[in-house]
Amino acid sequence: MNQEKQQDRKRVVILGAGYGGVITAQGLSKLANKLHIDITLVNKHNYHQMVTKLHEPAGGHLDGDEVRIPLSKLIDDNVKLVKGVVSRINPEEQKVLLEDQELAYDYLVIGLGSDPEYFGIPGLKENSYPLRSLNAARLIKVQIESCLAKYKTDECKDGLLNFVIGGAGFTGVELAGELGEWLPKVAPKYDVPLDKIRLICAEAAPTVMPGFDEELSKKTAEILQNKGVELKLGVPIKEVTADYVQIGEEQIPSKMVIWTGGVRGNTVLEDSGFSTQRGRANINEKLQSINYDNVFIIGDSSIFLDENGRGLPPTAQIAMQQGEHLVKNLEKYLTGKEMDAFTFVNRGVVASIGPSDAVGMVFGKYRIEGKIAVWMKKVVHYRYLYIFGGLPLVVRGLMGNLPKVNLKENYTTQNG
Repeated sequence: MNQEKQQDRKRVVILGAGYGGVITAQGLSKLANKLHIDITLVNKHNYHQMVTKLHEPAGGHLDGDEVRIPLSKLIDDNVKLVKGVVSRINPEEQKVLLEDQELAYDYLVIGLGSDPEYFGIPGLKENSYPLRSLNAARLIKVQIESCLAKYKTDECKDGLLNFVIGGAGFTGVELAGELGEWLPKVAPKYDVPLDKIRLICAEAAPTVMPGFDEELSKKTAEILQNKGVELKLGVPIKEVTADYVQIGEEQIPSKMVIWTGGVRGNTVLEDSGFSTQRGRANINEKLQSINYDNVFIIGDSSIFLDENGRGLPPTAQIAMQQGEHLVKNLEKYLTGKEMDAFTFVNRGVVASIGPSDAVGMVFGKYRIEGKIAVWMKKVVHYRYLYIFGGLPLVVRGLMGNLPKVNLKENYTTQNG
């Protein structure tokens, strides 16, 4: 009898423990017995990383342990955790292929995030550092310090102290602000005169944070320039080599180009035959793949075009709201009820510009800047911790004592 009941349970596989994936896993775990589902969460690492804070360890402001949380502290024991890299999805056979195993599913949730978009710019992929993971952030910090250290010893100094950020969207602006405050502190440790350092932020659009509030964009540019950031706006990066970067008609010697200028969906989706736009899988308003009814796609991996042909940007806020909505829709789907269309509620956005400054637009209409924006950025972060781990996680965050990751920790294999 128990075996028959076990066979009646449906297999839900969630790919990716980003913002949307964790929210979905947490919500479904509370409904597992009611819906008769077994849940598996697949992730490359045994931790969730806070992608929206990666600029802080890249700029020496935070330690890596402060931007990641062990999945074992976020996910209930009735969710099976599998550490692995997704190499391909076979929707026809309802299987997910990992590097060393395959998983069968009845329902699939894809939240694999995004990859950098290099727009075919010659040499950019090979000669730049994307800011897409904690290890990438650490590498950026190490490489900057390596350039500073080499300045006093290398005979060829061309470009060693020219640090270029490609892209002045939110990620580029936050990183530029972070480096603008960190470089004056770290340069003296290597006996490097600050006036020898150039921190450049290049953006093809005519303003920083394209599409954002015009007044706040101007304020952001002013703050960055006061921190010593050179802004090159309205000029695209045309080429990157190991020795220089071509920005418009200007060739700037540089050994360190950081790319934040665009993202596309995870390549697994295209490779697996899903209908995509710039790698982001096309979904309907209910978060379903337009190709397969039993596949749901959220976050940066997906795109839904409205009647005007516009899609939502890839942000953590949207991914989390989609995760919350998907839990409700899956409950309806599995109980034979009509699913609801997803509607994004814009609660605002705040961009930090180094530890001491920020700008933001909250509730869609109120501009904030300076100390109140810095405070609001912290509120947003602690709200996120509360959603993920309740008051205990918030308290640990306030104390600077988030749960530490044990890289040797075995994943949970118990299913409730």
